[in-house]
Amino acid sequence: MLVSSQIRPFTFLAAVALLLAGCGSDQELTSFKVTPVKGKVSQGGQPMAGATVTFTLQGQPPQGYKGSGAVTDAQGNFEVVTGTQKGALAGTYSITVSKKVGADGKPISNDPDSGMDAGMMEAGGDVKDLVPATFQPVTLTITEGTPVPDVVIDVPNS
Repeated sequence: MLVSSQIRPFTFLAAVALLLAGCGSDQELTSFKVTPVKGKVSQGGQPMAGATVTFTLQGQPPQGYKGSGAVTDAQGNFEVVTGTQKGALAGTYSITVSKKVGADGKPISNDPDSGMDAGMMEAGGDVKDLVPATFQPVTLTITEGTPVPDVVIDVPNS
């Protein structure tokens, strides 16, 4: 009994230390200087709703950088977010687009009753990407302090 009462305070202090360490990384994340980046994704001239737009920074990212990206709205519009900030860091990016749906073409939904999540469905081949494999990433260079014109991406039909 003496051992367990000595472990509890240590466990509590360790949990608090981990929590505070996690909070520090969020503070670092919001200290980046970002430039607003907006755009639109279409496929065959039609807005592509619900597409994931990933901005992959080329070269060595700064410490604490976790990535940048967006999801398109019903009209295919997007606004890039880096951490909790609207915008992207200065640098050169490779921009990719993905829109994954079930094999039936319907949006993927996690169904706890089936025991399958989106990752399991994808691994099992029950997911397809509406963006064809032939789609070439778009390259964009952002210069700090310079406005970025709207990024327009037209994904070819499958």
